[in-house]
Amino acid sequence: MGKHGCKGIPIFLRNKRTRMFSLLTALLATIAIVVGNGAINAASADIFAQYYTYSDACSKVSPSRKIVKKDEDGNYVFCINTGSTVKADSDWRDIPLDVNNINEITARIAKSAIENDFTSRMEAAAYLIHEHYDEDKRGWEEAKRRGFDGAPNLKEDAEKLWNEVTQKTPKSMGFKILDPYATYYARSGRVVIDTQGVDERNVTYDSENTKFKVTAVGDKLRFIKDKKQVKEVKDHIGSYSTLYGIDWVATGEGEAEIKGEYYIPYLQRKDIGNGAALIRVAKDEKVKEFTNVLTERAHRKFQPSLSSKSTVKELKVGDSVEDTVTSSLKNPTEGEWVSGKDVRARGYYFVGSYNDIMKKRENKKDKVEEYIKELREDKNIRQVAAADVYFSGENQEVKAVAHEATGDLSKDELASAKVYKVNKDDAGLFGTWVWFIDPGNQKDDVREFIPGKFVEEFGNVNSTVSHKAKISIEHVKNIKNKDTNDVSDAIVVSGVPKDYGKFDGNTDYGFSKDAKMNIRLWWVGNKDGSMSNENMVKLVSSSVEEPKEDENHKKIDSWDVPLRNGTYTLGNGKIILTHNESNGKEAGKESGKDSDSEDNKGSEDNKENRSAENKKEKFEKVGDMIDLLDGNTAKSGMYVFVYEFPGSSRAQEFKTSFNNEDSRSFFDRNKPVTVTVNKAENASG
Repeated sequence: MGKHGCKGIPIFLRNKRTRMFSLLTALLATIAIVVGNGAINAASADIFAQYYTYSDACSKVSPSRKIVKKDEDGNYVFCINTGSTVKADSDWRDIPLDVNNINEITARIAKSAIENDFTSRMEAAAYLIHEHYDEDKRGWEEAKRRGFDGAPNLKEDAEKLWNEVTQKTPKSMGFKILDPYATYYARSGRVVIDTQGVDERNVTYDSENTKFKVTAVGDKLRFIKDKKQVKEVKDHIGSYSTLYGIDWVATGEGEAEIKGEYYIPYLQRKDIGNGAALIRVAKDEKVKEFTNVLTERAHRKFQPSLSSKSTVKELKVGDSVEDTVTSSLKNPTEGEWVSGKDVRARGYYFVGSYNDIMKKRENKKDKVEEYIKELREDKNIRQVAAADVYFSGENQEVKAVAHEATGDLSKDELASAKVYKVNKDDAGLFGTWVWFIDPGNQKDDVREFIPGKFVEEFGNVNSTVSHKAKISIEHVKNIKNKDTNDVSDAIVVSGVPKDYGKFDGNTDYGFSKDAKMNIRLWWVGNKDGSMSNENMVKLVSSSVEEPKEDENHKKIDSWDVPLRNGTYTLGNGKIILTHNESNGKEAGKESGKDSDSEDNKGSEDNKENRSAENKKEKFEKVGDMIDLLDGNTAKSGMYVFVYEFPGSSRAQEFKTSFNNEDSRSFFDRNKPVTVTVNKAENASG
C-alpha cells in the first residue's frame, strides 16, 4: 500500500475510535488542484485517519480544522497516493485527455470548487480525484468502506455532482447543418450550435458551463450580438446562443466560413516521490476545434426605391420632357446598397386631360407589367414616351429625358428613339410619369439582389406637368380700308385647347385655372380733333408697349372675354365670336380619347347631324364694349386695340403690339360714319 512518507502507519487503518485526523483531511491531503496563482492544500479536521505528509510534498498538515491550505507557492494543491516510493520528476505534466471526458469533468468540478470556495464541492472534488486517479486502489476502497464521518453522503453527493456535470459536458461541439442541399444565397441567417451528447433543454444557465467561441472568417458576414454586428461571439453552453442559435447578417458577397472552438479545463500531475503525487487544475484551458466548419452563402439583398420630381412644371410646345429621379432604399435601416450593383429604373410618360391625369391610380397588380397594361388600356390617357435611368447607389440624382415610345421598348431601342417633345396634339393636356424598378429588368448579377418590385404610381404630384398651348392671333385682312370711318377690329385666334375655360385649376398639383383674354381700347389724337398726317405722325408710337396716359393718349375701356378658337369681331358695342374649332384640337382628341371613346359614340344619324352642324359657323356674343358712335361721342383720332392673355398652366401668354398697324382704326367726326357690318353682327342682332 502506498504511503505519504508514512513510516509504518498505514493509510486508512485508523478506525473511528482511534482517529487522529479525519479521512476528509486525508482525502483532501491526497489531492492537489491549482488555479491561477492559488493552491489548495489538505487541511486537518479531526474526523478520519490521515495520510502522513512531508513539508516538501503536500505542505505540513496542522490541526487548524481548515479544509484547504495553500502551499508555499500560493497554489491550491491536492495529493494522491501513488503506491510508489521511487524518486519522482519535479516537472508538471498534462494528464492526457480521455474519450470519456474524465479528465475534463473532474477538472471542471475541482475548478468550480476552488473559484467559488464551495466546501461541499471541494470534498466532492477530492473524492472524485481519488476515485479516478488514486493508484492505491486498495487503500482508497478501504477508506470508502469505513465511511466518512461528518460527510456520510459524500459518495452519493459526489456521484450526483459527477452526473450533473457529465450531462452538460459535450463529447464534442460543432455546427448543425440545417439544410444540407441549400444552394441559395441569403441576406441573413442563423448559426445553430451542436453540443453533442448534451440536451440543451435540461441544461441550466451557469457561467461555469463549457465556454466556446464562434468566429466569422473574412468580411462576408457578421453576427448580431446585443444589436451590434460583431466578428465573433463568445458564450457558454446553456445560453441563448446554444438554445436558439446565433443570428448573422451578410456584409459581403459569396461563401463565408464560420469556425468554432471550445475550451476545456484539464488536470496536471507532478510526482514528488515517497509514494505521493500532486494533481492540480492547469492554469490555462485546452482549445478544441468544432468538428466541422460551417459555410454560409452570404448575399446582401436590398430593396431600391426612388422618387421623381419635374423641375419645370409647365412645358411649352417644342420642349422636351425631363424628370429628376433620386435613388433611395425602401428600408434604409435594414440594409445598404450593394457596392457595384447598378440598378435600372424605367419610367413611362402618359398624357391626358386634367380629369384623367391629376388623380392617383393605385397599383393593385402583382406584376409591374400588369399595372402598366391596365394604364395603357385606359382610352382616356395615352403613353407617349419612356425613359431609363441607372443608379449605382442611394441618394443619387439622375435627369431622365423622355424618348418617344407608345409601348414597351428594349433599353437599346429606347436609347435610340427620338427625344419626345411637346407637340400641338398634346398641347393643353397634362402629363405624368410612372416609375418602377423591376427585378426582371436587371442584369443577371443584379437581379438576385433585389427581392421585389418598387413602383412610383401614376398621378404623382411632383412629376405631373402641363403642356401649354401656343396661341396665335392674326388680324383679319381687308376688314378695314381707307374709306372706312369706324371704330372696329377683327382678329382670328387659333391654337387654343378645345375645352379651354373649363379647368378651374388644382392647388394640390400647383396648376392655375384657365384665364380669359383682356381687350383694351386706346384713343390717340389731338385735343382740337385735327387729323392731318403731319399731326398724327407725331402722336403715333413706335413702341410695342402701351403709352402712359396724357392729353393725347387715353385708355377708353377694357373687357375680359373667354379665350376660344375663332374670329372675334369688335364693333357697334358688341364683341362677337365666330367659332372655328378646326383651329384647335380635333374633337375627341383633347384628352387622349380616340374616335371610339364614350363621348364620341352615337348613332350614325347623330354623327351626320354633328357633321352638318360642324359645317355651320357658330356665332356667340362673348361681351359688350363701348359704342363710341352711339350718341356721337367719339373723338376724332386713331383708335388702337390691344389684346393680352396673361397665360395659364394650359396656354402660353401673349400680347399684341401697340404699334401694330393692323390693330388701328381711324375716325373723323367731320366725315360720314361708315359702319363695318358683317354676318356675325347680323346673326347676333
